Amino acid sequence: MVEGAREIERALQLGWLGVDLWVQGEVNPHPAWESKFNRVFLAAPAVFEKLAYRPGTMGVVAVFQAKHWPLSTLRELPSNAGVLVLEGIEKPGNLGAIVRSAAAAGISAVVLADAPIDPYNPNVIRNATGAIFELPVIETSSEILIHTLTEEHYRVHATHLHSTSKELFSLQFAGRNAFVLGEEARGISDVWLDRGFENVLIPMHSQVVDSLNVSVAAALISFHWKQHSR
Repeated sequence: MVEGAREIERALQLGWLGVDLWVQGEVNPHPAWESKFNRVFLAAPAVFEKLAYRPGTMGVVAVFQAKHWPLSTLRELPSNAGVLVLEGIEKPGNLGAIVRSAAAAGISAVVLADAPIDPYNPNVIRNATGAIFELPVIETSSEILIHTLTEEHYRVHATHLHSTSKELFSLQFAGRNAFVLGEEARGISDVWLDRGFENVLIPMHSQVVDSLNVSVAAALISFHWKQHSR
């Protein structure tokens, strides 16, 4: 389900397949849209109010065929690709914000590892502002992902406080790189911590702040990688 004219237009521009288009009352959708959907429905305002997940949809809601990206996508990425791995992430708003920042920074893919979240939740789509249609979002388990990343020669960075951790801003990145982040409260699981991966951290200069929201951390990592990758 995609709500709002801007998001629908971006999905169509990026080649997503439209299924149904719902239009409220006398709203006139983009004239080229009708040919892009199998069916077009006109809904009374009371019906549309129950159909739409949020206000401000400009009177249009569309159903698109979902894309499910295979794990083999990681094999096909460029030799200098950057990938964000989100383990156990649960909040749709965070995922949407991460996808938006990742796409802006040129990250090649986002991977959900053991994450109980629907990547096409309406709040993900809203917070991603259309980036969800541009960036591959892969779903898998941490164990399987570790095997794939190792096999495909990704340099893995675990965001984990450890005695051997290196500060993010001191690093430069060659080849393929994957950055593993977890929920703020729990961090990443032990399965990532005994594989010899590099531990990285974002330095904190506050006496009371010891962590960042995962979407903020992901944005900092993504843009630092963009500036210092080769």
